[in-house]
This record gives sequence, structure tokens and C-alpha cells, in this order.
Amino acid sequence: MGGGSAYLPEQVSPSELVLQPGLSGVGGQATRLVRCLGPDAEEYLYKEYTEEACEWLRPQPIKDLVSWRRRLTAEERAELDRRCAWPMATVVDGGRIRGILVVPAPADMYEDDMGDPEPRHLDVLARRPDIAFRISAPYYESPVKLAVLAVFFDTMLWLHGHGYVIGDLHPHNALFSVDGPDGEPRVLLLDCDSCVPMSGTSAFQPQDPEIWKMPGLQSFGPRSDLYKFGWMVVRCLQENLESVSLQRHMLLAVMRGSTYELLNSICAGQEVPGAEQTLRGKAALWRSLISPQVLYVQTDDHTRAFWLPRAVTPDSPTRVMGRPTPTWPAAPVPPPAPSPAPQPRSAQYPHSGWQRPVQRKSFSVLPVVALVALVLVVILVILAA
Repeated sequence: MGGGSAYLPEQVSPSELVLQPGLSGVGGQATRLVRCLGPDAEEYLYKEYTEEACEWLRPQPIKDLVSWRRRLTAEERAELDRRCAWPMATVVDGGRIRGILVVPAPADMYEDDMGDPEPRHLDVLARRPDIAFRISAPYYESPVKLAVLAVFFDTMLWLHGHGYVIGDLHPHNALFSVDGPDGEPRVLLLDCDSCVPMSGTSAFQPQDPEIWKMPGLQSFGPRSDLYKFGWMVVRCLQENLESVSLQRHMLLAVMRGSTYELLNSICAGQEVPGAEQTLRGKAALWRSLISPQVLYVQTDDHTRAFWLPRAVTPDSPTRVMGRPTPTWPAAPVPPPAPSPAPQPRSAQYPHSGWQRPVQRKSFSVLPVVALVALVLVVILVILAA
């Protein structure tokens, strides 16, 4: 994904845009989202606001979003563009802001939908295996869900560290990809014009889907971001974006009890001292539990345990992450987990080296020793009689 051009002014007019054929999408504050060429001849998405959004829009905060990016160092600006579809310029008509320009998402953050590219939003992480089977779409195993969400969480904290909160935080406001050469997930935050400066006002009135609202919310802040992220983790793992309670048995299958208790407190809207930093460490672990060879989970029983996919069968067309079935043996798995036994290539994984892992049952010699000892005792008793 490019980062725009140094020749793009902070403010452009609609007449300076060359709109491309085909509608890219609509929804939320946008009446249309269409590809275009800017006055610098670079490609952008033009997000044109609805009349209602234009009425509510505060011009200065949206201008501040654009100018803040330009004040960053080259390294910070590149990092922002890697993480966020940040406003590049405002589109002004008749002295009124009508929309913004953003850089399009990379092609690998789209899925094929009946021949048409469809943005891969984070909400597909909540897709159930039966739904994936029915529509021949990718199904995402729990370790992959956690790894993707960990990348999203890292971007959330990066913005907090730079003085912004996401605010309108829910799974449909981000895209992701796992198609990199090492299978490392990447996430792109969308609708960044709703981001709120911690020391100022937002461009729009606080609004988000009812199911994602924090009870008693007065204004967006780090605590509301954390609350919504907690529910994002829970709902994606429970594969139900309408969940209003935590399913303990499902969550403890993929995380430690301490992680579950932390999420339980966060989702209850409680203020937990140091919650962001604690969750930062857990999210870093989530990212480390997927490798090109195998998937892991962390539970109270095992520090690193093989994740056994529960939804993929040899004759199932379900595409886990949309990757082809591997045709060569996986590389050895690093310790502390034992290497998985070779398996038929029946499951499909996000990286070409991934294969279905298997836990080997350990063989104990203690029962054999005990049996031999018992036989010897019986023989001695007979001889002594």
C-alpha cells in the first residue's frame, strides 16, 4: 500500500478528481466510496460523506487529522500508513468538506466473492465452520483469530501512544491479511476519520453500533477502546458477533484462566489497573503461537499445546484461510512442543507449510514394570510353599 504523494495538497476540490468506473462500497458516514486519481496522479479512494454526516461534521478536527500525519517524521508516517487508512486530504466543495481521500487497501486484503473482490473485514473471524462450508469460504482457526486480533491491538496501542483513540471500534472497521511470505498477519484500520484526539474534539459525534457501545459512555477514550477490543476477542472466538456473555468453556480451551478473567473484567466495563500493558504481553504471545509449520494455543494445562482443528474433514471443501493443501513435509517444530506426527494432507492452512498438528500420546513403562514385578512375587510365593 502506497502512502500518497508529497504533491497532494491538504485540500482538493471534486473537480480535481478523476473518478474510476465501478463503486467500491458505501455505508456508515459515506454515501459512496469510489476509486479515483488525485491531482498528483496517484490512486486514492474518495469517501464522500452523506448529507447528514456533512451537517454533523466539525471541519477543524478533520483538517487536523490530515495535517497531523504530515507533521510526522518519515518513519512514523510510513508506520501510520502501514497500520491505518488515514485521511490524506479533505475534499472541499463550495467551502464545505464533502469527503476525504484515503489510500486503497492492498489487494491481499480482499477475498474472491463469486468473481468479485470483497474486502476481508475482521468480522469474518467470527465465521462459523458450517457457514464457511456452505459458502465455500475460508474458516479461521482460533490461534489465527488471536494472532490477527493481536496485530489489531498493537495498532490500537500505537495510536494511543500517539495521542489518538479509535473510538468507533468494531470488527467491520478493519481489514486483514495472512498472505505474507511468512504467514504473519497484517491489519489495516479503516474509518480513521472517526479517530479521536485525546486532547481535543472529534470530527463526528460519537456513534457506533449499539452492540459495541460501552455502557455509560460519555466520550471515546482508551478505556472504551479496550472495552470494545475485549468484546471483539470474545465474539470472534465464540463465533457470534451478537454475544453478550462469555462462554467460559470455549475461551478456556484457547487461553489461560488469567487471560479469561482479565477479559471478563474488561467486558464488564470494569476499570482494571494496568490492563493495557497486561494484555499487551498476552497479545505478543498470541502472535507467536502460529508458525509456518503448526498452530498452538496456551491454556492452564499446557504452556504451548497443539491446536487440533475441529471443523475440517478430509472430504470437506472448507478452505481454512484459503491456502492450498501443502504437498511437502512440514519443517521440524521448535521446542518446547514435540514435533507433530505426519498426517494426510486433508486440512488446508493459511501458510503453504502449515499442516494439521497431532498430539502424540506418551508411552509409559511403569505399568509393564509393575506387571513383571507382580509375576515375580507370585513365582516366589509358589516356590516357597
